[in-house]
Amino acid sequence: MPQLSIGDASMREGDAGADTLWFALAIEPPADVEVRVQFRTEDGTARAADADYVAVTGEASLAAGEFTGRLFVLVMGDSLLEGNEVLRVRLLGAAGAEIADSLAFGMISNDERTRFAYVPTGFENYPFGSLPLAWSDMNSDGWQDLPPASGGPGMGFQEIEGFGAFLEAGNYHGASWCDYDRNGFPDLVVLPYSVDYAPHSRALLLRNRGGGEFDEVALTLGIAEPGFGETAVWGDFDGDGWPDLFTPYYGHVPPFRSFLFRNLGNGTFEELGVQAGVDLFATPEHLKPEGATAADIDGDGSLDLYCASHLFLNDGTGKFKDVRAERGLPEAFDEGTCFVDVDSDGDLELYLRTAEGPRLFRLDDPKSPEITALAGLPSYPMAWGDSWSDVEGDGDLDLLVMDFDQGSHLLLNDGLGHFSEDLGFRQLGVSSDQSSWADVDRDGDPDFVVSVWDRRLYQNLAQQLPEPADGYLEVTVVDSSGFLTAHGATVRLTRLDGGPGAVQTRVVSGQNAYLSQNEYAVTFGGAGEGRYALAISYPSRGGVPQIVDSLINPELGPLRPGLLRSRRMKVLRDGRIEFAPAPVAGVTPGGAANLRLGPATPTPTRNEVEFAVDLERPGRAALMLLNVQGRRVGSLELGPLPKGTHRVRWSLREALGDAPPAGVYYCRLEIDGAPAGVRRVVLVH
Repeated sequence: MPQLSIGDASMREGDAGADTLWFALAIEPPADVEVRVQFRTEDGTARAADADYVAVTGEASLAAGEFTGRLFVLVMGDSLLEGNEVLRVRLLGAAGAEIADSLAFGMISNDERTRFAYVPTGFENYPFGSLPLAWSDMNSDGWQDLPPASGGPGMGFQEIEGFGAFLEAGNYHGASWCDYDRNGFPDLVVLPYSVDYAPHSRALLLRNRGGGEFDEVALTLGIAEPGFGETAVWGDFDGDGWPDLFTPYYGHVPPFRSFLFRNLGNGTFEELGVQAGVDLFATPEHLKPEGATAADIDGDGSLDLYCASHLFLNDGTGKFKDVRAERGLPEAFDEGTCFVDVDSDGDLELYLRTAEGPRLFRLDDPKSPEITALAGLPSYPMAWGDSWSDVEGDGDLDLLVMDFDQGSHLLLNDGLGHFSEDLGFRQLGVSSDQSSWADVDRDGDPDFVVSVWDRRLYQNLAQQLPEPADGYLEVTVVDSSGFLTAHGATVRLTRLDGGPGAVQTRVVSGQNAYLSQNEYAVTFGGAGEGRYALAISYPSRGGVPQIVDSLINPELGPLRPGLLRSRRMKVLRDGRIEFAPAPVAGVTPGGAANLRLGPATPTPTRNEVEFAVDLERPGRAALMLLNVQGRRVGSLELGPLPKGTHRVRWSLREALGDAPPAGVYYCRLEIDGAPAGVRRVVLVH
């Protein structure tokens, strides 16, 4: 009996009217008689009731002797900026053939565009050379910071007092944040780039003590290497639960090698670059390390590493073997590299910015690994500073390509790993040498900053465009104590009805392709009321992945992001999850008394916590304590306060009772009954 099957299909949505999505039918061997097949459409994330497509139950036919045929579904266009959507076509029965494959998926790719606007921020230029772009919420106030400035409401920034003194007029390349000592505050490593006008060029490690105070500890810890440093990478390479640090340096000049500093868990490090096999000793100048990236590319739980044309596989104990040649990858100098899932199939690809332009490689097919042309990536002149983000919030990763001659290019992904340029983006005239992404205004879509010299911030205006209610899901991956140490962890959001582009994959940022660092939290776009499952693979050891998923906590799947009580969730290594209540995601500028609530000190705390309340005019003040579900669990009336700065001390045990549960809380300041500021507090026993 001839075997009949149906294949998947995809198309761009269009802005209006109806267009035809064709599905291919195949039969082997051809039938001697006409074959008639009945089919019907089924909702996936695309729904007929929402006018995404026209539901149909119908019949298609293949003439006698034909190998192929086709059927179609009408797709309705719109101008909404939304996620990529999927419908199903099911073959119900056939006369003259036997159905071998009855189900096909049709992807409707978002083809709307977001817009960006330049935002004056008051960034002070760093006058002594370059200072890389590394995002972090260094003071736990809910706003992303970008040294040497701290962020706040309204995308405003102000200089971190005393921070510039640590830099000692040095010229720096790689910068990356990580709470290496697990004290609740992210610390910053900055690598030097030795040139004549940087007399103090050496590596710095700025230990964050909270409250805007730092200690420079690189000399004490033995990691203050001088030289031409590049992209610093944090990651738990030996799987012991403590983040380690890889620092690549040029190998053709002193110190002639790179370094891997193992975190000993007591605030100190042990250098193991040679023993681990990643010292890159005497790497020639034409292959000098620039970009570096780490992720678990083979699914064994251990972090692998790419740098300087070396693809290092981790054996599960923190020792590495270069497998570039056996994976079929070329020897190529790069000015940026990243492990990234471009086609949303759950597997990571390798991106390189080379002299030939952007290049993309599969890591599971040594016979034909390069997919640059298939992906539609154009060839641009050599430059550096490329970065990846889901720009339109449609569920796939897009590419910002630096071009010093023509201005930067924004290449948009169709959801299956094929790219086309957003020509409207060119009107911004962005020409720069570096880029990095963070949700600076806390509205759910990524904003970006460029230039290590004269920093320029661009706001994503997606929230000002028409869009449905599906939107985003932000996930912060932490250890069992709630600390931000899971750099390199792989986070996957899987659409449970399957089909192409069903697995959004993100890697927690320990770096960002070249010198910089994206925001720590990962964001999934286009995640509405469909059924999904969330899974996190933490860095582990011994070749045994540590997976936190619905088997550990049923709340991780099935889940419907559009119906969750918050779009922002935190997942802990022991499987617990916490939701940030909507009121603490951000505070609009202006407020009832135009005030500022200072960060909680100390945090973590065992009981008392102190805040600074700064009022520009008198007002009646109160502090509200919220749990992670957004419920008020305590309050403190401050009464009428005059204009000025006031120090407020609060006993959390008095507010919560004698035995309050440890964990994350949010303190909200209200003035004259209106919310005016939020700070995060961590209570420990």
